[in-house]
Amino acid sequence: MTVTADLYSGRPNPSWDVTGDTAERVAGALRALPPGGDPAVRPPGLGYRGMRAEIVSGDGTDVWCLYGGTARHGDGLFTDRGRAAERMLIDTGTGTLTAASLTHISGTF
Repeated sequence: MTVTADLYSGRPNPSWDVTGDTAERVAGALRALPPGGDPAVRPPGLGYRGMRAEIVSGDGTDVWCLYGGTARHGDGLFTDRGRAAERMLIDTGTGTLTAASLTHISGTF
């Protein structure tokens, strides 16, 4: 699984690989999100715009984008209550995300 924090304009966003039990736990949490979500929830044009998880399997690549309690997967919307799955993705970036990036992200919660 590759996770990306959508933070920057004009420079690369931080991205990292998640493997093993952690990847399985995160993928399971994403698959367990209930349908719903608010179609009006959209990230701002600048600043923190959410987390992206790309899960590669034999069937292709599954892409999840999470922001503000709503997860987008394909054409579907899902509810991320308490932004728990989004926080889980952020937590996988320990050691990759800088303190400044984490402060910036936490200001949106």
